[in-house]
Amino acid sequence: MLTIKELKNIQIETPKWILDLKYFENRFKINNKIKKRKLDKKHRLFKETMVDYRNFGIMGESYYWQFRNEKQFKNVKNLLKKEFYLRESVVKDLKKVDGFLRKNNLALYIKSGYRHEKVQLAAIDYFASKGDEKQKMLFAQPKERSKNHPYPHSTGAAFDITLYDLKKNNFIDLRFRKDITIWGIEKAQNLNAKEKKVRLYRRLLYNLLCTPVVLQKESLFTAHPFEYWHFSRGDQLARYFSGSKKLAYYGEVSEI
Repeated sequence: MLTIKELKNIQIETPKWILDLKYFENRFKINNKIKKRKLDKKHRLFKETMVDYRNFGIMGESYYWQFRNEKQFKNVKNLLKKEFYLRESVVKDLKKVDGFLRKNNLALYIKSGYRHEKVQLAAIDYFASKGDEKQKMLFAQPKERSKNHPYPHSTGAAFDITLYDLKKNNFIDLRFRKDITIWGIEKAQNLNAKEKKVRLYRRLLYNLLCTPVVLQKESLFTAHPFEYWHFSRGDQLARYFSGSKKLAYYGEVSEI
């Protein structure tokens, strides 16, 4: 098995069709195409159980818990939870990656897992009220949603994640300037020492989740190339970004 050092030095390769995609400029057109795809309702994981990450010893806290007293979230307060939930096989595979990292004083830290569609709408309203159009548009929008193409986080198979330094007891910084793409830091020139460190840890996270190091090939996650923190598998967007023609098998979870 590859070492942490070796994984940090494997460059993230992004297909040319994604580099040319201009997703945020064309997202509604793209998602209208995805909305026409069917779900594989006969897949063995279609109705997979949702589980609490805490039962598996993974670190995390829902990013949206901090908004519980904001007026936009008033009507969905019962849906806001400090903990998060994900599909069982997703959590079990994240636990494998987490176990590998912990041997090296690192850990996964999940900031968002399952998100009810009403919480999604409340978040959009919240950032719209702040005049933060850029942040608002990072969320999947209502007109991108359909019965077969729900918000990715509402499937219980998508999560926002970072790395945690167990020795220093703090988060590892994965931010790179204002560029939130997967490949931006790989293409950039003249990185300073801090930025080079960010690139190494971005590679580590990506290679552990998206290449067959700890996980088997059939269990790999797909990175959202335009949001370095977002990974998923089995949902419509993951199928699209992976270039797979196979049907998605996770639909919307209406309640836990």
